Amino acid sequence: HRKWSIRHWISLGCPKEGQESGNGGGEELLMSELGLCAEFLALDERNFHCWNYRRFVVAAIAAVANSGDDYDRETLSSRSLALDGSWSWTATSNNADDDASSTLEILMGPQLAAVTVKKIDGINDAPSSSYVSDKKRNELLALEWNFTKEKILKNFSNCSAFHYRSKLLPLELNRRIQENLGTATSLADVYEERLDLSQEELELVQNAIFTEPDDQTAWWYHRFVVTWASPITILKKNMEEDEDDKSAIIQAYLALLQDEADPIRDLIATEEEDGSGCKWGLLALHMILENIIKLSSLSEGDEDDEMLREEADECLEKLIRIDPVRATRYESMKQKYC
Repeated sequence: HRKWSIRHWISLGCPKEGQESGNGGGEELLMSELGLCAEFLALDERNFHCWNYRRFVVAAIAAVANSGDDYDRETLSSRSLALDGSWSWTATSNNADDDASSTLEILMGPQLAAVTVKKIDGINDAPSSSYVSDKKRNELLALEWNFTKEKILKNFSNCSAFHYRSKLLPLELNRRIQENLGTATSLADVYEERLDLSQEELELVQNAIFTEPDDQTAWWYHRFVVTWASPITILKKNMEEDEDDKSAIIQAYLALLQDEADPIRDLIATEEEDGSGCKWGLLALHMILENIIKLSSLSEGDEDDEMLREEADECLEKLIRIDPVRATRYESMKQKYC
């Protein structure tokens, strides 16, 4: 950690000192630092000190690209680019009627790439401001998006890569919205982009959970993506939308849940045949069934609805047997269906 801290301090001087020494611009030197991070993460792929430093370097590259030759150690430091991957800056308001002249924005490192994205309330998760050009933002995003996928495919237990990817996910959605839809966006079109991206990520994570069903790393990311794809929050923020569009969005999400439930059922059955059980699969299936029940338009007491409740309850019964230490938790979860 100390060595990364020293390198962090040295890197703050890259923009100005790199030009003065004739060793190339600050961005070129910082890009070499990304290469160094890639080498170290090939040796120790879950070293969070290196992952944090990589996020700092990405933030520094964006800062240098934004300010060009005038960036030096003092101004780079004033952006509060921290070694833990977070960063902050004071954003001045252009609205004369706004009593607050500035607000402090504090974000995780990768989120800096999205600060020029047009934010659509209730649809986009990433922040909006004017800090990095669209072209540079997309270059950095593609670099990190591909890097995390490469690390995940090499090791499905790489929790650091999955976590970083979860931070990049809303940024990738914003990029696709801008690229595919432009500024003329409807709620249904934007949600379709969100759903398509979620399906791609679920395909990636399925490779991991079927390879090692007992590894919780991929299961946590699976849970995150399924929850992130949910339209509930979006619909609450867009109550004025056409009812037919709302229904279509809900049905699309229900179809995704059903598509996820079937292979997990198969995985649970396979693991039970081996006599080991599949704790994480049961938790995932229960979560999916719970979401289906919440969103289902079926009337109370419908036969299919009752079957879903029985299956969800059966998941909890199996969990009590294979994970008795947490039996009280599973019993309390069953109360929702009483």
